[in-house]
Parts: sequence; structure tokens; C-alpha cells
Amino acid sequence: AYFRSLVAASSDAVLMLDGDLRVTWSSPTLGATLGGPAAVPVGADLLELVHPEDALHVARVLGVDQLEEVG
Repeated sequence: AYFRSLVAASSDAVLMLDGDLRVTWSSPTLGATLGGPAAVPVGADLLELVHPEDALHVARVLGVDQLEEVG
């Protein structure tokens, strides 16, 4: 609860992800930056949110070893 309170009050855009790279929480700042609270819905697949040309790089940086199809 402390961590969420801390990042919720931050001016930084923050996403929390589960092991499958699905959004479990996003900061209010991220919603405001992208156009509203529904801009990054809980349950969204991170790799579907990034530009297709960047998805493989993002997956590798986050330690995803196998991808069926990205983008």
C-alpha cells in the first residue's frame, strides 16, 4: 500500500505489470499524459501497447524469452 501511495502521488508515469506483462495498475499521471484514465486499462498486454517496431526490444529488456508474435 505504501508503494502505491508513493507512486500515485508522483509526477512520474508508472505502470505495474504481472509476470505476463499485463498491466495491473497505472499511475494517474500516465492516464493524464495519454489522454485519460482508460488510456492504459488494467489487464492490457504491455506488448500490444508499445509500437510494433519496439515490442521485441521491450520484451527482451523485460526478460521475456519466447514470443509467439509481437505487434
